[in-house]
Amino acid sequence: MKNEHTIPAVEKTIAILERMAQQNGSLTHAQLAQECGITASTCYRILRSLMKYGWINKEADGSFSLSGGLLPLSLGVVSQKGENWENAQSILDSLAAETGLSCKLSIRKGELEQYVLVRAEAPGPFSISGKTGVGFPIVEGSVGAALLADSLKSERTALLRAITADIPEKKDRDLLERSVEMVQQQGYILNTDHNRWRIGALSVPLRNPAGKIVAALTLLGVAEDFANENLPHLLKALAQAQKQFLS
Repeated sequence: MKNEHTIPAVEKTIAILERMAQQNGSLTHAQLAQECGITASTCYRILRSLMKYGWINKEADGSFSLSGGLLPLSLGVVSQKGENWENAQSILDSLAAETGLSCKLSIRKGELEQYVLVRAEAPGPFSISGKTGVGFPIVEGSVGAALLADSLKSERTALLRAITADIPEKKDRDLLERSVEMVQQQGYILNTDHNRWRIGALSVPLRNPAGKIVAALTLLGVAEDFANENLPHLLKALAQAQKQFLS
């Protein structure tokens, strides 16, 4: 798209938000100004405006990160009639309390990316941490398998070719197919070995009333959290959360 009839201040604001979404952590005012090619004074005014409306947080060290204030906008984009997106956070909070594990709700963003829309921390003193607004390759991990469970093999092959990130699915081209097959056969995928963070992840697809996959629900923990004796309880809790999204 040409730059005709666009507003520079809006484009700069979008650049800041996109850069913050890419960052696994917070960024300083100086970093954002430099990396987005914006003057320090303009960057400061944009950050102050975003803070005013609750779209970003200012951390204790003075750096900035995305906040949950953008969540209503994101939910408005992905919502469909009959889906209980407005209660997504409370549903995930209940899921975390029931299972004792961190959990997240992920959607597909564009063609090549999965995006963490909502998350809830484990209720105990320690949890597998992360942040909302972060994107990962669509083919990656249990989330990717859940989101792509209804896709054609030819589409998944094309996605693997298009993505350049150094992830297990690029090294083992059959890994994605095996993971998708597990979702198709049993309705869930457990990944405790083949991921970059050496954590356990249990994902299920979330379908809308028409049966289309619109998101993935994931429990996060260490491998021991997903032992055989724990799995039935975790799957029951995920199934209940799936129902709540459609209630």
